[in-house]
Amino acid sequence: MIAAIDPLVEPNFPCGETSLRAPSLHTAPSAQAVAELAKERHRFDEILNTVPAMIFENWVGADGARHSFASEYVTEIFGYTVEEWLSTVDFWFTAVHPDDAERVAFESAEVFGGGREHSKLVSRWVHKSGRIVWGDTNLVAVRNEAGRVCGVRGATFDITDRIRTDDELRWKTAFLEAQTHANLDAILVVDKQGATLFYNRKMIEVWQLPQELIDRRDDAAMLQYALSVVANPDEFVRRVEHLYLHPHEIGRDEIELKDGRVLDRYSSPVLGEDGTYYGRIWTFRDITDRKRAEEEARVLNRQLFHLSREAGMAEVASNVLHNVGNVLNSVNVSLGLATEKVNGLKVPTLGRVATLLEEHAQNLPAFFAEHPQGSLLPHFLGQLGGHFAAEQKVLLRELGSLQKNLEHINDIVAMQQHYAMAGGLVEVLPLAEVVEDALRMNAAACERHGTQVVCEWDPVIPAIPLDRNKVLLILVNLIRNAKYACDESGREDKRITVRTELHGADKVTISVSDNGVGIPAENLSRIFEHGFTTRKNGHGFGLHSSALAAQDMGGSLTVSSAGSGQGATFTIELPVAAKSL
Repeated sequence: MIAAIDPLVEPNFPCGETSLRAPSLHTAPSAQAVAELAKERHRFDEILNTVPAMIFENWVGADGARHSFASEYVTEIFGYTVEEWLSTVDFWFTAVHPDDAERVAFESAEVFGGGREHSKLVSRWVHKSGRIVWGDTNLVAVRNEAGRVCGVRGATFDITDRIRTDDELRWKTAFLEAQTHANLDAILVVDKQGATLFYNRKMIEVWQLPQELIDRRDDAAMLQYALSVVANPDEFVRRVEHLYLHPHEIGRDEIELKDGRVLDRYSSPVLGEDGTYYGRIWTFRDITDRKRAEEEARVLNRQLFHLSREAGMAEVASNVLHNVGNVLNSVNVSLGLATEKVNGLKVPTLGRVATLLEEHAQNLPAFFAEHPQGSLLPHFLGQLGGHFAAEQKVLLRELGSLQKNLEHINDIVAMQQHYAMAGGLVEVLPLAEVVEDALRMNAAACERHGTQVVCEWDPVIPAIPLDRNKVLLILVNLIRNAKYACDESGREDKRITVRTELHGADKVTISVSDNGVGIPAENLSRIFEHGFTTRKNGHGFGLHSSALAAQDMGGSLTVSSAGSGQGATFTIELPVAAKSL
């Protein structure tokens, strides 16, 4: 660290010879002694200069002069040569960062002046290039043979990278803790022995931890509390013990609490890059509302499935429910706006006007002519009338929208009932009529997702024998898949084209084309396989069942696509004459 102590306190006693300098000989040395001494000096210098720190010493010699030493590592740390560093007795002090100079001066003076035996100091220095260097300096007093302090020696280590790493670690830790506390899940972190390291505020909320338990931070007490609130404590413990016995395993299950709530529990090991197990993270999410909604959905689905099974319209019924839901969203918006407008009507103001008129009913002319409020009342009533007229206009518009949406729901339900009653029947029907029914069932979803639907009808197609249910089943699947393909493409100009064509005298086709994500060539041959799907939540039997339905009617279902991002076209081919039984 130092080459001089000025302007710091100086020791009053000389050191004589020091351990970091070659000792002087009081008698004339032999040639062999000189050679040995030079060899040892060289070896000692090599050892000092291989230490990854600046080794230094500053002392007062027997002659009363100031002496100093610094190892070559000073260049590595501070950029100065040894000669530059030792050029003046106080050069070292000019390299101390101004903000740390007073503290460094005090600590050094304490040791050099004999007030302290040693000192450990972390401070900033200014490198020759101007950048900041963090140094960790260990300083000890040097004593002469009489035991008096005559100098200091020590080592300064470059800890800039460590300080930077510590700062980054503190920042990351603070950021992680803030992020963890902001998380919607309850989070518990334990070490490899299962002891609690950290839990966030959501953990307290979800588990409703008592304050005294939080203050105690007792893992055993916390476990006992958890066992007291879960509906099945034995299963709870069994699962926890299993994961602790299998530290590299990921676990997920659901926990029912005695108060009726349900928690989704997820646990994952914390592993180092080399696979070392450090502990485990547990997360808990309150899924009570989701479970309740799922149960309600299951009840509705069971009812819907029962109806659709009788009618042979499981896919159609699902689509009907989806579209009714879309329309209900609009209904809810209209109801909300209408409610807001009704609540905002100035009815109380009108009541106050009526009260004012009743109070002056005996002499209204004088009230209107002379009273301060009465003279303003006609203008105010005009404004109030304008307000009611404007609000009435908005309410009528929303009620009209509400009526239109309810009629749309009624049409969808009536259409589904019509098809349910016609299950399995072959009727002679205009092909466009069935296609339009399928489009109406998907209309709300397409409109909501901003997908344009284009229809191109062949006007010469005659009415043909059709099984309404099967044709509708196929079309609902194809239109819905086309909508999904457009959504996944991310395009702004999403478009579905439905086209009917007569081919010769014996065949008609219905094609559904989209400009969506397209189908890779390797998937075209598998697209109608049972269970094959590329959609995240797909089940893989919609197209398969559609292909079988087309075959049952004596027709076929085919697909074409130029590849990913090029859209796709599905084509239903049906005979003009009914299939012979």
